[in-house]
Amino acid sequence: MKILVIGGNGFLGFNLIKKLNKRKNKITVLDQKIFKLKKLKNLRIIQGNFLNKNVLLRVIKNQDYVFHLAGISDLETARENPMNVIKYNVEGTAKILDLCNKYKIKRFIYASSIYAISEEGGFYRFGKRAAEDYIIEYCKENNLKYSILRYGSIYGPDSPKSNGLRKIIEKAISKKKVVYYGSNKNKRKYIYIDDATSCTIKVLRSNYKNKIINLTGKKKVSVSKVLRITAKMLKINKKIKYLNKKIIGHYISEPKRLKIRYGSNMYLNKSTNLKIGITKTINYHK
Repeated sequence: MKILVIGGNGFLGFNLIKKLNKRKNKITVLDQKIFKLKKLKNLRIIQGNFLNKNVLLRVIKNQDYVFHLAGISDLETARENPMNVIKYNVEGTAKILDLCNKYKIKRFIYASSIYAISEEGGFYRFGKRAAEDYIIEYCKENNLKYSILRYGSIYGPDSPKSNGLRKIIEKAISKKKVVYYGSNKNKRKYIYIDDATSCTIKVLRSNYKNKIINLTGKKKVSVSKVLRITAKMLKINKKIKYLNKKIIGHYISEPKRLKIRYGSNMYLNKSTNLKIGITKTINYHK
């Protein structure tokens, strides 16, 4: 298969490409940063911004499948740069879709987040939700096949500095004590990077066309358990300290499901009669 991965230098993308490579697929990768990708062989690497239409034209043409993993993926970055969320996560996705449709791509596969269906996540959640809605509507209008993957708390070696579990481990190593910013009530459905990429590749099967798939761990795990395991592995005997500070945009046990706000209706006591309204319109355009 000819597969394009947009955002292949990132944590998920790099690990996904390694697995796709083992299956002898023909892989093209687009990313602004390519330092990780240089470690891999048998790749066509294009360095560039996915917002650049000329770059996208170059990489999407003649592909079978397109994985879109790029964009703003950190809650804090999204909170600090809300306009960039629209630019990269919404408009950028729309540009890719348009070219996927033009070149008759077999399937567009989008990396979303469980935040997309929650009340938390701030502007990051908004960007993912808006992109999902756009993908579904666009693909329906143009008969383009898609798959949306909502990832949970992915962890593993060489995760980004913003990764929650990496933060815990690095703090424990550097300070020789386990200090957690949040509450001991926090829970997550952790999914190891190798499991996440295995599931991602399975989505290439035909029965996942036009489906939304949630990729998380099977069980909720308390952050306290993670901290205890970390302390034990690093032989830290000091008591675990919780700062109990609320991190804006993050959930405690699981994301609260998004409540659709339908709003309320407003009517005038005396509205314009339909016939009169049409008559006025016709007279204006005569």
